[in-house]
Amino acid sequence: PTRRSSDLANHVELLEREGGKAAAICIGGGLTNQPIFPQMLADATGRQTLREHNEAEGTSRGAWMSAAVTLGIVRDFEEAFSVAASGSSYDPCDPNAECHARYQEMREHMNELYEREQGAC
Repeated sequence: PTRRSSDLANHVELLEREGGKAAAICIGGGLTNQPIFPQMLADATGRQTLREHNEAEGTSRGAWMSAAVTLGIVRDFEEAFSVAASGSSYDPCDPNAECHARYQEMREHMNELYEREQGAC
């Protein structure tokens, strides 16, 4: 679980380099149905997670949001989310600062190991 959370934190960081910092991360389906996962993701990323109730089409919604921003249908992802999520309800999960600091330490160590492994090949 720690490695997955650290990998997801790396992915969020990469996405934020291109699109700006996320105030929250919307999640749904799969692992998010496990009670501990939203908290682990919030702690690993330092961002609030919002788990949607009864979300069956999260991937489709994300694809629509990306297309709507790219095509200029909406100004930005914030507006796209507002349109796409109207009528939805979410369970928020705030990051724990102490846990986030620990995840950051573990993620830095994991990334150092990845870099060493890449250099050895």
